[in-house]
Amino acid sequence: MKKVLLLFGSASGSYSHTGDAIIYRSRLVGNVYTREATDYRQNSDNYSLYANLGQSFFWMKLSISLSGRYSWNSYDLLIGDALSRQNARNGSATLRFSMKPTRWLSIEEESAYRYSHRSRTDALQSMEHQLKIFFLPGKWQIEWMNELYHSNDESISTNYFSDLSISYCTKTYEIGLQCSNLFGTRDYRRHYTTSYTDVIVLNQLRPREFLFKVFFNI
Repeated sequence: MKKVLLLFGSASGSYSHTGDAIIYRSRLVGNVYTREATDYRQNSDNYSLYANLGQSFFWMKLSISLSGRYSWNSYDLLIGDALSRQNARNGSATLRFSMKPTRWLSIEEESAYRYSHRSRTDALQSMEHQLKIFFLPGKWQIEWMNELYHSNDESISTNYFSDLSISYCTKTYEIGLQCSNLFGTRDYRRHYTTSYTDVIVLNQLRPREFLFKVFFNI
């Protein structure tokens, strides 16, 4: 029997323009921020491109896909009493693959690269990796989840997070042990961007935890 490779892909783009939009000014009055309209007007242009390409192989049930996104936003920003033209560029590329070489082993991996640059600031680059490994020998089920994040921004720490779950399953019962935060990561920081802002989220994590579970099917 002839084996066939499955290839798939897509691409899209968009453009939008906003003209003569009111610019608002915010200021602190006492302990309250007020926002009021000004006599200034702004024009903004938004471009975006997206593409995705993937392929599936019968060998080890392997699937690979690569996707990318790029956006460019140009707008007017009120600084003092003058308008300044600003440019914001955001890009990302994501590589995913999954494989199942045997009936008892399955692997999924995803790596994402993100790029963000705004006028008068240094470019921010970050990488995020996720690795999931599933062992299914006989009645055992072992799941190991891993996530790694790092960035060229020294204010954002490198983070590694891991969970492990082991279960023994029969038709009448299931016994399992789950460990969350396997290596005791104390905090988890992530960075993402919107059209106008950079956002850093800090999550305080619980210490390493173990959970023993028993289920009965009656």
